[in-house]
Amino acid sequence: MRSQNELSQEFSELRLSVNSAITMIQSSEQRNVESMDEIKQTLKRIEQVLNSVGKASEKVEYTLRGKFDIETARSIWLFGYNLYRRGYYLDAAEILRNLLDQLSDDVYFKDDVHYYMALSYYSAGNSDEAKKSFESFLEKYPESVYVVHARNFLNRIE
Repeated sequence: MRSQNELSQEFSELRLSVNSAITMIQSSEQRNVESMDEIKQTLKRIEQVLNSVGKASEKVEYTLRGKFDIETARSIWLFGYNLYRRGYYLDAAEILRNLLDQLSDDVYFKDDVHYYMALSYYSAGNSDEAKKSFESFLEKYPESVYVVHARNFLNRIE
C-alpha cells in the first residue's frame, strides 16, 4: 500500500497536470476564436466586394501566385464554390480554373474543383469551355461522384 504522503504527492501532481491541460485548452480556444474572427472579417470584405461588383459586371480577373498549404487551397475552393452558388459564374470559373492549375493530383477535393469549374462555365452560358471542361473532368475522374451529372450536362451541350 502507498503511504498517505505518496498519495498526497500523486494527487498534487495530477492536479497540476489537469490545471495544465485546462490552460492549454483555454489557450487553444482563444486562438480558435481569434482565427474565426479573422475569417469572419475577411468574409465580410469579400461580401462587400461581391455586392459592389454586381452580377452584370465584367468578368473579374483572378490570379493565384505561388504554392499554398491545403487549408488555403480548400478556402479558395470554398470561395469559388460560394461564388458559383451566388450566381457569379464567370468569377467562380476563373477562381476554380486558377486553383485547379495549382493543385497536385493527390488533393482530395480536386475533382470537386474541376466539376464546379465546368458547371460554372455551363451556368454562365459558355458552352465551349463547359464542354471542354466536362470532357476533361470525365477523363481525369472516372470514379468521381459527379460523373453522372457531368455526363448529363455534356449531353445537354451536345
